[in-house]
Amino acid sequence: MQNDEDVANQSPAKPEAVVIKPVKPEAVVINTPHVNRSEWAQNSHVITHAPEQETNLLALALFYVPVVCYLGVVNSVMEGGDDDALCLGITLPIVGFLVGVGMYRLEFLKGFGLHLVFSIGYAFIAYFLVIIGFLGDLDDGPPIFLVLVVCFIMPIRSHMKNNHSLAIGALYAIPLTIWFVIIGILIGWVQVDGFL
Repeated sequence: MQNDEDVANQSPAKPEAVVIKPVKPEAVVINTPHVNRSEWAQNSHVITHAPEQETNLLALALFYVPVVCYLGVVNSVMEGGDDDALCLGITLPIVGFLVGVGMYRLEFLKGFGLHLVFSIGYAFIAYFLVIIGFLGDLDDGPPIFLVLVVCFIMPIRSHMKNNHSLAIGALYAIPLTIWFVIIGILIGWVQVDGFL
């Protein structure tokens, strides 16, 4: 048995230190033989793998349905269709917008905002084209085909650069872009021909 003095003289037991080593990402060495390089520099390219989100083409196609539906409703209203359909037709793009924000987050919003900024520039260009007389007589209404072509520039360009989430965000800005461009055309038309 130990007496109290021996127990008091002993140092308290220290807990063992736990060392946590961070996990390093796997590195893949890509062999790129080059004619003019020495042997030791041939295998020096290292690429680290980062998780990528796969592009699901069916999901991308489903994001186009609400916008195409809305553009169809707007076209039927402009042809003299039911005006109440316009209010009901906008709910589907709003739901698609919210789903896009939920799935693609910041890239989606970046595409949407970037296309809205570009649409202000498109509206100014349309305004100046009417002022200088390039668009000519607007008695039949604004040139919708030209407006649609201009509005689809950014989504098509983003898809060609394989930035699909940015393109889908830009796609949902197309209805607002159309209205911005038409307002720019109408302001120029009023300034050229007068209000009445």
